Amino acid sequence: MKDGLYKVTYETHNDYGWGLVHLSGGKLWGGDISIYYTGGYAVHGDQLTARVKTQMHTDVPEIESVFGRAKNTIQLEGACDETSARLTGRADQSPGIEIRLTLEFLHD
Repeated sequence: MKDGLYKVTYETHNDYGWGLVHLSGGKLWGGDISIYYTGGYAVHGDQLTARVKTQMHTDVPEIESVFGRAKNTIQLEGACDETSARLTGRADQSPGIEIRLTLEFLHD
């Protein structure tokens, strides 16, 4: 995958949301209205794996994490190309909840 800024769209059976994430040299960081993300990723051909940690930056009473908790460590995997990815995964803290997400390239 190309280094740069990506739109991330995600959903679980609980909820859905959007955010931004920056990918560069195997590291990632980003966030949404109340949670920030940090972690790492690896690309092997057309497959991407990632480990992402989430943490709350702003308590927004009407907004809750799609996992029901703000602090998570999420393992993701799926298909990618040069400018997009479709991934699935689970948080270590909520193994019964699957997350599905897409990444769409926005800018270098």
